[in-house]
Amino acid sequence: HDDLVALVEKMLELNKRLKDAVGEREELERKIERTDGEIDELVYKLYRLTEEEIGVVEN
Repeated sequence: HDDLVALVEKMLELNKRLKDAVGEREELERKIERTDGEIDELVYKLYRLTEEEIGVVEN
């Protein structure tokens, strides 16, 4: 639970920074994508999704 909260807070902060970013925009977008993937993985584990169920969610 704490890990998920921390990742969501990180995602909010990254998106806030992205809104005003100029030079670091690409780096922030990569960090956002990576953080989004980490959140997905934690949620999949939380709900004990199978590979098949994950495929349905991602597609």
